[in-house]
Amino acid sequence: MTSLLSWFRARPVVTDVILAILIASAEAIQAIAINSSNVNDDIVAPTLLIHWVLIILSPLVVVFRRTHPIPSLAVGVITTMAMWALDLPVTGLAGMFVLYSSIVYGPKELGARAAYLSAGILLAFSVLGVSSGQAPFYILPLVAWTVSIPILVALNLTSNRALLAASDRKLADAQERRLADKQAIIQDERRRVSRELHDVVAHGLSVIVVQAGAANRILSKSTESDRAEAHDKVSKIVEDIDGAARQSLDEMRQILGVLRGIDDSAQWRPSPGSMAITELVAQASQSGLDVTFETVGTPRPLPTAVGAATYRIVQEALTNVRKHGGPAVKASVVGTFDQDSLSILIEDDGRGAAAADSDGHGLIGMRERTELLGGSFKSGPKVGGGFRVFVRLPLVGATPSPSTSGQEVCQ
Repeated sequence: MTSLLSWFRARPVVTDVILAILIASAEAIQAIAINSSNVNDDIVAPTLLIHWVLIILSPLVVVFRRTHPIPSLAVGVITTMAMWALDLPVTGLAGMFVLYSSIVYGPKELGARAAYLSAGILLAFSVLGVSSGQAPFYILPLVAWTVSIPILVALNLTSNRALLAASDRKLADAQERRLADKQAIIQDERRRVSRELHDVVAHGLSVIVVQAGAANRILSKSTESDRAEAHDKVSKIVEDIDGAARQSLDEMRQILGVLRGIDDSAQWRPSPGSMAITELVAQASQSGLDVTFETVGTPRPLPTAVGAATYRIVQEALTNVRKHGGPAVKASVVGTFDQDSLSILIEDDGRGAAAADSDGHGLIGMRERTELLGGSFKSGPKVGGGFRVFVRLPLVGATPSPSTSGQEVCQ
């Protein structure tokens, strides 16, 4: 049964042709039965001919009810009124279908208005027939039933279709929002990975360049008498270069492994937030940078994101000091624990102020990291020379990481 209905739904023209034939058959059977019973003996031959023409014409509107619903409705109403005017029997089946189709297949507002108008005309015509004595009283409820049922069914169907269409639109909108959210997450992840790569590469290469320059100066200034001492110093510098390169490569492998989806580590952390900044400062000192570190206040556990951002910000700031501070530059890092925030101040007395307006990604990355955590970021030249970076990161409402404490990051 279901397959048969599906077959008819897939072939609307064939369905309407069959429906028109059935309606015409019902109209013909009714006419033959009435004529054979001599109910209307006064029907003359011309009127009988018109009756058969209307019997054939009336069902034809059903064939065009989907493609031309309004004209089909108009023809259906006219043929029905003509049959009533000639006192001919009417089944009303074709009229029911065209009323229904006018609302379902016609223009949204025009189809419904045409159906209401047609129903009103038919009811008014039947009232006139009853009041003039040309039609029995039972015609009124019969006509009312005939015109109201298809209209109510059509309105219910269109209402359900509207609800389904609205539901489909909501689902489509929800899918678009999910896709947009997914794309936003992807873009955020790309920006984050880009910052990580920049920090890792910039810091590692900066240390290598500075150390390599120092080694070159030592070798160029060494003499036969201090060759052994110069050799020891250069060996230490080469070890530092090797350590910085290996650390940068390890971090890059982790980042690229995450991008490829083949990270071999148990859990990749975007930055070594659990590492002590004192170790970072020590590495900078070993590379030849004169830098000090101080903690103010009572250190306490930090969330992983805050610890990671703090490490990367200090790392990038010290990298900028090496790149732009010039020779004999001095720098200082101060971490201050307030009641609800952690403040980091990185200052130097070099010539970095001239590079403050450069197009590099360092300051932009530090600002983005800070703003992502709801903090504040300021940077600019100092009065009297040098450069300053100040960051305040909120700690209230953040969940501390069990593996990253304030002592570990800022000690």
